[in-house]
Amino acid sequence: MKLFVVLVAVACIASASDTLRGEPGGVGYALPATDAVYDSYAYNADEVFSTIPASFGDYAVVDDFGYTEAYIRSYTCWAVTTASPPTELELLVIADDSGPEGAPILQTTYPCAAWNSGFTFAGYTVWVTHLDMSMEPVTTYDTVWLGTHRNDGSNWYPACGTTVNGMEAYRTTSAGWNWTPLSSSIQAGDLFKIVRDQPVALERITWAEIKNGF
Repeated sequence: MKLFVVLVAVACIASASDTLRGEPGGVGYALPATDAVYDSYAYNADEVFSTIPASFGDYAVVDDFGYTEAYIRSYTCWAVTTASPPTELELLVIADDSGPEGAPILQTTYPCAAWNSGFTFAGYTVWVTHLDMSMEPVTTYDTVWLGTHRNDGSNWYPACGTTVNGMEAYRTTSAGWNWTPLSSSIQAGDLFKIVRDQPVALERITWAEIKNGF
């Protein structure tokens, strides 16, 4: 089993001016690559799974995150719910042992903001949801697995795409934090997410406007 260290530090940081922006194929959100971005796989409607795994109650979805001394102050994801969008979400941090290992080593609740992405899935809004972790960032020193989890009694289905970067995402399908790769029941893929070491201000613009900036 790999050794790991995960710390939660307390900090206060002013909001950065970076914006989450649109992706090819329509109006949505993406983030230009910068030194502040650890992991960026913005929502792409052409790659989204036909079945979205759940992350509420005894269910969860996580993806690998392998950076040395990463200081995470921001986590953004895309998800569907049949209820109202969340006002807070847990960030799950799972130890790595060639895959996620057991129960979370951190399961911290953060306030979040949700915006309508302009996309739908099965007739439901795809929400782009941003956790500002600047007051309580997570520091990692080895590979861990990250994912959002809703714990307010409502459902939450994080959107996944078919591109795999590193290891494919894993999920639980029953109680007890027993993890299985997505490909064992759906198909191989990763979570749509953006992980940063800075908080961000969200601003919706079109892909055409993005292209004009290059």
